[in-house]
Amino acid sequence: MATSKDIPGDAPAPIEVLAPAETSDDAADSGTDGEEETASFWEDFRDFYLTLDRRTLGFARILLGFFLLMDLFRRTRDWWKMYSDQGVLPSHVNLWRPQSGGFSIFNAFSTVGEVWVLWGVGLCIFTCLMLGYKTRWAQVLAAIYVACMNGRVLLIENGGYVVHNLLLLWTAFLPMGDRFSVDALLKSFRTNREKGEADLNDRSTDTAPWRLTPFVSLLGLVLVLQLAAIYGFNWKHKTGRAWHNGTGVHYVLWVDRMVTPLIAAVREHVPRFVIRILTYTVMGAEAALPIALLSPLARVWAKRLAIGGILFLHIGFGSTFVLGPFAWALCCFSLLLISHEDWALAYRTMRRSHRARTVLFDATSKAQLFWCRLLKRLDRFELLTFRAQENTAQLAVVTPAGTTLHGARASADILCALPVGPLVGAPMKLPGLLSLAGAVGKLSPSIARWFGLDKRTSGTLSAGYHPELRDDHDHPTIDSYFMFDWFENFYRGKLLGIWQWWLGLAIAFSGSFLWLYGPALARKVQPEVPAAQTLQWLLRAGAAEKAKMGPMIGPAFFLMLVGMLLVARPFITMNATTPSSFRRKWLRMVSGLREVFILVMLAAAINQALVELWVFRPFGFPQPPLMQALSHKFRYLQGWFMFSPNPVMDDGVLVVDAITVDGRRVDPFRADTYDYVLAPADFDLPNAHSYGYNQIWSDYFNRMHLPGNSAFRKPMKEYIYRLPQRTGNANDAIVKGVAYWVHDMNPPFGRTKSYQYGRKELFKFTNPSTEVKRLYQQNTGGVDPAPLPIPLTVDQNGKVLNNGKPKAASKGDKEKLHLGPGSKRGLFKTPLPKK
Repeated sequence: MATSKDIPGDAPAPIEVLAPAETSDDAADSGTDGEEETASFWEDFRDFYLTLDRRTLGFARILLGFFLLMDLFRRTRDWWKMYSDQGVLPSHVNLWRPQSGGFSIFNAFSTVGEVWVLWGVGLCIFTCLMLGYKTRWAQVLAAIYVACMNGRVLLIENGGYVVHNLLLLWTAFLPMGDRFSVDALLKSFRTNREKGEADLNDRSTDTAPWRLTPFVSLLGLVLVLQLAAIYGFNWKHKTGRAWHNGTGVHYVLWVDRMVTPLIAAVREHVPRFVIRILTYTVMGAEAALPIALLSPLARVWAKRLAIGGILFLHIGFGSTFVLGPFAWALCCFSLLLISHEDWALAYRTMRRSHRARTVLFDATSKAQLFWCRLLKRLDRFELLTFRAQENTAQLAVVTPAGTTLHGARASADILCALPVGPLVGAPMKLPGLLSLAGAVGKLSPSIARWFGLDKRTSGTLSAGYHPELRDDHDHPTIDSYFMFDWFENFYRGKLLGIWQWWLGLAIAFSGSFLWLYGPALARKVQPEVPAAQTLQWLLRAGAAEKAKMGPMIGPAFFLMLVGMLLVARPFITMNATTPSSFRRKWLRMVSGLREVFILVMLAAAINQALVELWVFRPFGFPQPPLMQALSHKFRYLQGWFMFSPNPVMDDGVLVVDAITVDGRRVDPFRADTYDYVLAPADFDLPNAHSYGYNQIWSDYFNRMHLPGNSAFRKPMKEYIYRLPQRTGNANDAIVKGVAYWVHDMNPPFGRTKSYQYGRKELFKFTNPSTEVKRLYQQNTGGVDPAPLPIPLTVDQNGKVLNNGKPKAASKGDKEKLHLGPGSKRGLFKTPLPKK
């Protein structure tokens, strides 16, 4: 662990420099040649919970951008169906009947063309984030874009969308573009202009020293607390019998609207003991993960166990169920736990001498020099050595055995020396890729000019004159990593010492609590007392209203300001007295405001958890309007009770039985699912092996059958009437139909047959178009086709219930029933046609 004593002179301690092979790991981490030092409580707490490796942030950004792109592509097929005025929830309906008090810029885009432009905007933002180009802007825009996209149609929202929002919220505060990014690459190019062999082999200037130091922020603790809350409360809420007797996973595997077709095909053959092992594994992992995340003991291995547990759980969840972004968002979350020790282990593992190569290049060739400069910055293991050689047509490679390689083999060898390079180097040997590489090589001077990389500089610039090397070499302890040293010096000799700062923090917290929660607590005692909605209300309210609130509001607000001033005093003094540039002072002020906003959002998250989580609801915690707005506007919720208290033990799907103008019975939504190949309604839920719906339609149908969402059924009907526009066939026009909620109970543990089949009529619809009605009369004479077969209602033992009538049958279904000759497994009944 690096401390302030480890700083050689003015330079900050780079944590990325590794010790020689013969030096112990402890010596490498401390930088003291094996001497042990006793760290203070603050240093341990800082290193355990507040410190993030910038390489971790860069690596997590790449995979986060990839995840966002894949999620965008996942939605692509249903993009206009969900977000345009031709879809199931037009913008004007969403504005007239808002689903919540949230905010979404997607409501401003209504036509199909407009939402496709919006899709392109998201593609650009996520690509820039993955590559690390204009990263700060990309992070903020991605957080806003994702929150607005997920908040546009809450009918398809699940817990995964909330995790999606929170992931983008918390990472927006992190400097994820400092490493492994185009931004860092371009700054390095512009700072150091290598002109030959000596410059290329000098590795001391390719990365600015501040990029090698850790990033310290309150957000490090917030990330750990957020993950611990997700798993801890999910475990706490699983109080049902099925989770504790080892049968919970069985019931979840039989939810056909959620399970993938592959799992549906094999679930009948999974042994009982495997089901019990999986159930107890899920419960054990959710209980153990908070301990591993928060434990200060064996911190490195505890984090590794947490990463492994999270990846194990969610790769399994994501490949088994259609849960949207839930599983993959948490996998990205877990990557933020990668520590400096993990990078050191990767360095020792992958930096092998047999992968070292000497790159031959022509120093007079701009293209070859450009590629060598790029390779130098990508060569994080320092396995490449550059040697100038005249009249070299293209880059060549000399292996440790002395063999010189050219062409595709040379390119492949160079790539194999880079991090994760072997994954790209092997395909480079395929025919055709050499010509592609040559074409890109010819474009390299143009690429350099496009990014302004051809501008001449005078070598390495000093720290005080270039933003890439912006370290304050005269005052290194003002960096957040060494902030505690500044505190000790600032409060030395003062009354109470450093406890002044903690006292100020306590005063600020107490004042904020009374100011925010005072009105709500007063209403519990005197319900007629109005709430202080905002600071604006507090300033404008008359004396009568203030008197009703009691004497607490004014003093509480004053107390909060005094506490905040005491907390901010050392930071203001530090920034005012340090002889630094205005830019540096501005960066410090922005960093301080960032930490304040993180603290505010953490307070809002805690308050939302106290209000939303089941274990806290009996206490009746209030939620001030400000806290509610911060949590609900962009759906930063904290409801962690997935599959609780019991797993899903029933199954259900929305089925539409509609009639076309040419007399066919079809389900318009099955046409959407299966490439517009129209199919009749499928009521055979007891014998279904996954309905094959994606997460979007699965959750949409599940929400639309609820009475509380009946207001959104009219646009659903209008979407059904537009079926010919989607299929391109005029005969697919819908005349009329009925929407049903088809449901049954999942098989008991140890069995494979669903039971208690039921069918509930949700609504009927008739196309108001006179032309459609005329065509139907002309084609069929107004005679409806024969009804579709309906499964019998059976109990868990296979016995027919209710005298052969389906449970929750529609009131108009009073016809005599008989077993249809084409019934599957004898479970169908077909109404007799009318004479």
